[in-house]
Amino acid sequence: MPTRDTALKVRIKDITAGELKKGEGDWDTHLLTPLNEEAGRVRVLGTVVSRFMREDGKYAVLTLDDATDTITTRAFNEDVLLAEKAAEGDIVDVIGRVAEYEGEKYIGIESVFKIDDPNWETVRKLELALKIKDLGGDVEVKEEKAGPDPESDSQKLKVKETIDRLDEGSGVKYLYIIEECGL
Repeated sequence: MPTRDTALKVRIKDITAGELKKGEGDWDTHLLTPLNEEAGRVRVLGTVVSRFMREDGKYAVLTLDDATDTITTRAFNEDVLLAEKAAEGDIVDVIGRVAEYEGEKYIGIESVFKIDDPNWETVRKLELALKIKDLGGDVEVKEEKAGPDPESDSQKLKVKETIDRLDEGSGVKYLYIIEECGL
């Protein structure tokens, strides 16, 4: 009995920047990621940004975005039922094989799981960041400030003071506020 490859959790960017190594069969391809990981099957978590279902029910395409890149996932014949679960705007976890058609890499859908808690996106990003760090890759870290932005607060105060000063009971035109505050 043939063994089934474990699906490797990857970013979409790892697929689009990776290299496909073709085997003997149609679906006997492996992805070589930029971090030299080899995967027969991949697992991607992303947001469905577009969805197409052919009327005859034999073909479906979901386009996923995970903030690193976008990729299409395709389902054929009975696998179309898996893609029907997802709507635009849904967060989904997709497992499948990477293939290429006319120079475009895509994921052939094997499983689709709808994710209801958006915190799982953060968990996946952290999992992948740790893996990338362990493999010697560069991890992008975006610093986010906690709490109020002092610059924003001073601008709000300036706008409020300008409105108080110019308002004679009937409000102030938006253009005057922008002009006076230098926005």
